[in-house]
Amino acid sequence: MFTSIIGRKKTSIITIFLGLIIVLTSSCSLLLPEEQEPLPPPLAEPPEPNYSFYTVKRDDMISQINEGGVFVPVSEIPLNFGNNSGRLAELNVKMGDRVTKGQVLAKLDVGDLEHSLEEKKINLKKQELNYDKIMIDYNELLASIKEAKDQLAKAKDQGSKEDTEKWSQQLERLEKQKEKQDIDIEIFKLGLSQQETDLERTKERLEKAQLISPIDGIIGFEQGFSMGDWVDTHTTVYTVVDPSDLYLRLNSASVTGLHLGMKADVIVGDQVYSGEVVMTPSSSNEDTRDQRLRNAIILSVEGLPNTVMPGDRASIRVVLEERNNVVVLPRAGLRTYGSRNYVLVRDGDTNREIDIEIGMETPTYIEVISGIDEGDTIILR
Repeated sequence: MFTSIIGRKKTSIITIFLGLIIVLTSSCSLLLPEEQEPLPPPLAEPPEPNYSFYTVKRDDMISQINEGGVFVPVSEIPLNFGNNSGRLAELNVKMGDRVTKGQVLAKLDVGDLEHSLEEKKINLKKQELNYDKIMIDYNELLASIKEAKDQLAKAKDQGSKEDTEKWSQQLERLEKQKEKQDIDIEIFKLGLSQQETDLERTKERLEKAQLISPIDGIIGFEQGFSMGDWVDTHTTVYTVVDPSDLYLRLNSASVTGLHLGMKADVIVGDQVYSGEVVMTPSSSNEDTRDQRLRNAIILSVEGLPNTVMPGDRASIRVVLEERNNVVVLPRAGLRTYGSRNYVLVRDGDTNREIDIEIGMETPTYIEVISGIDEGDTIILR
């Protein structure tokens, strides 16, 4: 009985507990708002395409090369001291200076060579005067010999034995004297020749110790030596250029389309001159000694004023192709697919693809040979 009572109590407790849970659950559901069905998103209108349009027109087209270059002298003459070396005693010019033919540009320190040269000149002059004096005496001796011969012949004709013997002895004495003077003169001439050679060598040494301008021109390069610096053999000290003989040099790496013989307008300041392509990398060869000519395009220019100097810049203009009054289209209007060229034409509210045939081209415009006409509206990319 006790067990049945306990069982009934447990059942009652469980029943009460479940009832409380149901009540609480119902209460909570009454306190919360009812869940609503989600609203569908609003339908957005698609944006209007933002097209850029171009109205086809006719115009002139020019394909041309515009490029800049620098004037360079046709000839540059490097100056050095040849086989001589030494310390610099004089540097008389600097880069950009105008020089005249024969002007001394620099000198090596030659010690007392100049004084030695003057002494040699004086000594040679003395010897030349002595030679002249010897030759006067020699010519008098020759005249005496001639007279002795004439007198001897006369004495023989007259049959004078005494006079014949007298002039025979005189002539023999004079001819022996002549033989001795002939030897002395040859020795003297050898000495004179040696002095002349010595003088010329000294002059040559002195001249080679000087850099002398071979032309009227401009110093186009200087090595940057200072007074007292040592200069080795065959080291270029200056370069002299002729400013009246210039060509225009272009960098071939930045220019395409130019070939030998092509004419060009050369613009210097606000003046235009006639130019012609006289050398290209393909027309030069590996034996070209002037490094300035390699990998360059060279133009000759007619009628340049003498105010144009090496290093001055100029621009060129070369017309490669020209069309007048043709249908033109910006490159932004051209569309391609494989080998197909076409445009997108605006026709009312619709767009149509139309194939076109193109002709001349420039970096910004294209000539249209067929497919569209003047006045058509093209959609640009």
